[in-house]
Amino acid sequence: MGLAISLPTFSQEQVQDLAERHRLQLTNPELEQLMKLTGGFPYLVRLSLYQSVRLNIPVQTLLQDAAKDTGIFQQHLQSQLWNLQQHPKLADAFQQVLTAPIQLEIEVAFKLKSLGLVHLTQNQATVSCELYRDYFRN
Repeated sequence: MGLAISLPTFSQEQVQDLAERHRLQLTNPELEQLMKLTGGFPYLVRLSLYQSVRLNIPVQTLLQDAAKDTGIFQQHLQSQLWNLQQHPKLADAFQQVLTAPIQLEIEVAFKLKSLGLVHLTQNQATVSCELYRDYFRN
């Protein structure tokens, strides 16, 4: 048992601030690409910036292969895939969401949201970020 805490997504200003704390200067196109790909998810943003500094590779270069099994999100994406493979009902529902926003059963919607794979807005589930759309579409 524990207290569940839901972190809100980062705004562009917060991502820019975090980049500067990593001593990175992101251009507007790089910032927009990072936001689009990660949806502003704190873990994904932080990992991107950390790996850019650690590997001394520009953020834009890292993001080009981000949705591939060789990219910086490899372990995270494989973990998400494993979660879906363990729960075929979730996998089927998520495949439908990849096609178009849909209304899901409440339990399924909550579990996909808990995994960070979807956003829920007015009973409609949408893919939470382009990283997941790109990776799971393939």
